[in-house]
Amino acid sequence: MAEGNRLPSLDNAPHLKTDGSFLKPTFNRWYLLWITWLDETYWVIGATLGGLIGPFITFDLKGLDFVLTVMFTAIFADNWLREKDYTRVFPD
Repeated sequence: MAEGNRLPSLDNAPHLKTDGSFLKPTFNRWYLLWITWLDETYWVIGATLGGLIGPFITFDLKGLDFVLTVMFTAIFADNWLREKDYTRVFPD
């Protein structure tokens, strides 16, 4: 794939279209802009609410960090084992 055909990616919004159709010239860039705006807005709202509500959480969250690490590791391993073509993972 030519370097000029790649869209810059700083987050996961472009990967919502994982079939590669976002590389075609007919892809609607307004759709990508809308998805990116929603993605960033949800992140800001979630971070703000977490910062405001977090100090009031009084129950013990011990072990939650381990559970989240294991969950994402299991999701990654499942996707890695299921995927047959790694060209999207390791671009040239």
